[in-house]
Amino acid sequence: MQFLYNSPSEISSGFPPVSVVTEELLHANSIYNESVELFERLKHSNHCCQCEKRRPVKIATVVFLDEHFACSFPLSLCEPCSRLSPIVAAHQVRPIYFFAAGMILAALAALAYRLQAPLPLVWILLASLLGVWFLQRHFRSKPQDAKIREELTRALVAKSPFFSKFLEAYPKGRLFWHSTLQLENWSTDAEKNLFQSSLIAFDRGYVLSDMHGLNEEDGSLAICHAVFQYIDSAFHQKLRQFQDAPIACQALIQFFPGRKRIIQTQILPLAQVAEKTLRSDDLPPQTDRALEKALQSMPEFPVRAPIILIYRSCNLEGTSQFRELTLPDAHPDYQRYVRAMRPAQELQKEGESSELLYDIKDLDSSIEDLEFATEMMALPENQIQVEDLEYWQKAVEENRRLDVGIPDLLAASGKYEQAQARWENLLQKSPQDRELLFGYARFLQRNGMLEKAASVCQSLIKLPDAGTDWYGFLAHLQHSMGFPLEAQKTIDKAPEGPKSEEFHFVAASVAQEVDDTSGAIRELDAALAVNPLHGNSLLLRAKLLMLEGHNQRALKDIDAFIENEGPNLRAIQLKAYIIHRLEGIEKSIDYLTQCIEQLGSHPILNGLRADAYKESGKLSLALQDIDWVIENQPDLAVARQQRIEIRIENGDTDGAIADSQFLLDQGLENTALLSDYGYAKFLCQDYEEALGLLLRAVELDSNNLSARYRLSQTYSKLGRIDEAVAELSAILEVDSEHAIPFVVRGYHFLMLGQYDRAGADFDEALKIEPKEIQAMRGSALVSESLGDRKRALKLLDQALALDPTNEECLMDRSRLSMSGYDLKGAERDLNQVIQSSPDLLPALFSRAQLNIQLGKMDQALSDLDAILKEDPDFAPALIGRSAIYQQQGDDEKSQEDLDAAVQLQPESAEETEFTRAVMSAHISFIQNRFEESIRASTQAIELDPSNETGYLRRAAAYWYSDQFAEAWEDFNHVIVKLEKESSKALNGRGGCAAELGDYEPAIIDLEKAISMARDKEKDHLAYYLNNYARALISAGRFEDAQAALSESEELQPRNAWLYYYRALLHIARQEETLACRDFQKSIEFDQPPIPPRKKAKAESYIKKFGTEEKPSDN
Repeated sequence: MQFLYNSPSEISSGFPPVSVVTEELLHANSIYNESVELFERLKHSNHCCQCEKRRPVKIATVVFLDEHFACSFPLSLCEPCSRLSPIVAAHQVRPIYFFAAGMILAALAALAYRLQAPLPLVWILLASLLGVWFLQRHFRSKPQDAKIREELTRALVAKSPFFSKFLEAYPKGRLFWHSTLQLENWSTDAEKNLFQSSLIAFDRGYVLSDMHGLNEEDGSLAICHAVFQYIDSAFHQKLRQFQDAPIACQALIQFFPGRKRIIQTQILPLAQVAEKTLRSDDLPPQTDRALEKALQSMPEFPVRAPIILIYRSCNLEGTSQFRELTLPDAHPDYQRYVRAMRPAQELQKEGESSELLYDIKDLDSSIEDLEFATEMMALPENQIQVEDLEYWQKAVEENRRLDVGIPDLLAASGKYEQAQARWENLLQKSPQDRELLFGYARFLQRNGMLEKAASVCQSLIKLPDAGTDWYGFLAHLQHSMGFPLEAQKTIDKAPEGPKSEEFHFVAASVAQEVDDTSGAIRELDAALAVNPLHGNSLLLRAKLLMLEGHNQRALKDIDAFIENEGPNLRAIQLKAYIIHRLEGIEKSIDYLTQCIEQLGSHPILNGLRADAYKESGKLSLALQDIDWVIENQPDLAVARQQRIEIRIENGDTDGAIADSQFLLDQGLENTALLSDYGYAKFLCQDYEEALGLLLRAVELDSNNLSARYRLSQTYSKLGRIDEAVAELSAILEVDSEHAIPFVVRGYHFLMLGQYDRAGADFDEALKIEPKEIQAMRGSALVSESLGDRKRALKLLDQALALDPTNEECLMDRSRLSMSGYDLKGAERDLNQVIQSSPDLLPALFSRAQLNIQLGKMDQALSDLDAILKEDPDFAPALIGRSAIYQQQGDDEKSQEDLDAAVQLQPESAEETEFTRAVMSAHISFIQNRFEESIRASTQAIELDPSNETGYLRRAAAYWYSDQFAEAWEDFNHVIVKLEKESSKALNGRGGCAAELGDYEPAIIDLEKAISMARDKEKDHLAYYLNNYARALISAGRFEDAQAALSESEELQPRNAWLYYYRALLHIARQEETLACRDFQKSIEFDQPPIPPRKKAKAESYIKKFGTEEKPSDN
């Protein structure tokens, strides 16, 4: 017996879940299909099948009858052969006998006439000749024996290339001619047309309902096969005696928990066939009862839930009665199980959309039905025992499913040694049975003994006629054991010839594993060419097509799968992903919602929709779905882990931590859980505990890149930058195809001051993703750190061209603009940031600093007020506001802010006061109140004499107020006393020395400062070159001074100091007009502006030597 499983679409159209056919009918179907294919290839017979010489002109159809089926054979004949036996039922007497007698009589009559014999003698001879002619005409044929005619017919069919295989396969089959045989005229298509659709099956079986869930593991499938085999045997044993009488019979058997069964039989003997009527009393009255009694004698079939089987059989004459058999009503107990196991709403919905197998009138699920079904289904006797299979082995003839089912049942109960012993016994009895050996390999595979299964397959493929499926299964085992390359070699060694869809599917899986996606798709195409409805191939091809970007083709495969197989969770998941790619996440959510509405809520469906909601940012809806899953499946750990991720995304770190701890308390520990738990702790700023959890996650799975990334973040927060870099490097060793790890590691290298390595990482990220904003920004920061302000600005401009609202890039560009004295550009960027994010404190503080630089103290106070309103403990804002109040003379407010700042860090009170003093000095300096700046700087120096900032600030104020000697002393103090030989200090000391006329040491200091600036501080290089040119002018080296000023102009063309010193060069060269032009520019430009005294000197010179020509603006 073979089970043919109908698709859900066929079931919804009224087909039963499972159709059952006999092996004989399957074999007959196979031969029948071969014959049809032969007709397709050869088209027709070329010669008479009787004489095998003449062209056919007639067709005679003979019926082939087996116990399980009948079929018609149209035989091609020439005209003479169509009148001979066995086509005709009579035997032809050979005419030679009449011819010889006639010739003898004719010769005697002629002789008598010639010898003038008496006339009566001549008449007697002539009368005898006439009698011979009469006998030849009327007695040349006679009836032929039926057995002889069948033997002749069998010999005739055996000559046919189209039908001879039937005789070979079914030697007991009968051949007979219809009594009213009529010959058809032969044509090229007549044979094929008469043969097609002539196969009639006498036996049909169905599984009408399977609530138990037939499967191999518990032995139920093997017993179900045996039940059908038993019924078939009983039918044909009891009814064989009626092979020439019209008869059809049916058995409906309902199996229930508690080893209960209901058997209902039906026999229909009455039908008018070929003008012969079989009266009811011609059928022995005990047949029905005897048949039912025989069925009642079958062994038990234990089930957990109802199974309903039906089997029908007839003979050739009973085919019309077969169609008249009726389906009995289901037993009332079956309806109780239906009501208990399926919600009334589902039944009602199904009843509206399709015709139910049984008319279930009561759709209300009652408590009694539920309790009854629950109690019955929990009975211990419902479990199939080995003894049950052994009883069935005795009840039916050889049944391979029962033989191999017993070891499967033993293995399922953990009795592996007994199962192995059973198999060894089977193999000893049939050592040459290759299919049995193949079944043993499958048994080993199902029970996890892959290596032994592979060994069995290796022995099978060494046989000379090894089948391709054996190679395919061996490749599947090798693939499962983690040896895809060996599996590929096995696939390649498979013999040529037709291959099954399963072979091609395994070949595709192996190709996918070795990253040969195109090869995998080709194999799946081949599998689906063999079986267009092969579910696994449709699903895998859809997945691969989706990954290759062929989403429409993938969707077509998924729809074909669902149409044939019905809703399947894997298919729904894949279709949701494809719809997401094609139409967006919202359409994917709509599809999942539709599935839930049609099929009802399900942990997987709701979990999929929760993921989709999370991706779309609808976190509250995601939580609703996943909460439902956990409520209905509280032990489903994967759902709780999913909720952890959603809660982390939603900012509910406490809930994520609670769920994580719950799972750990339940004994669950995996790398994903520990990673999420650690990240939740990280978000709660519990970095030490996060570190421990994430280290454990990485220890469990070193390839968990998400855990490693989170671990790098934790190390970074703990200041362990080297270890953070090590984790990011480990990620990149596994996956270097994504830009983000390079970007993050680049920022860590920036923190370590390793600018070259940082730049290399950002460059690598931009190769992978040329429009990665953070990589552009990081590269800009590297350029800034290396002093290449121009390249930094260019990169930030490129980044902002892609994303004009990127706040980080706007902030960075504003900072660079401020350092280059492009204060308006800085103001423009900061205003844009604050307009989109009014509460962004770093932006507000940067604008406050900018406003101070611009001298807009009221606007600066407004920004600082906004900061402190949002965050009253923002110390830099308190210090800045205190400094502004101090400069405005509001000592009370200034002191209040200073006290508030000190209270935030009482241990750093002097440092806070120092910062306020430096800020006051800077504000005074911006306002050209140099004496106040000097006093504030002096206060800062008194607070912290070891901090060079106070000295540098005071030196700047001295310099701008033309107190060059005092300025030189402060710069020198920083270099000599404090040993802080910075480029800024060297530039200051050299510039003051140049102003004092001491150009030789000035040139030495300035050359050193320029050298340092060229390496790391290119932003300052233009200004150092200006002072260098001033010293060179004093030394009379005008050409060198011109070169220095030209380089400065190239670096910063709106630099006021450049034009002031170039005017001095022109004066030295007695070029008054050019000097006036450059003095004018020094007054107009402000990046940065020149001090008031120098501005006054420039104006005085212009007034004295100026011309009417307006200076160029460039």
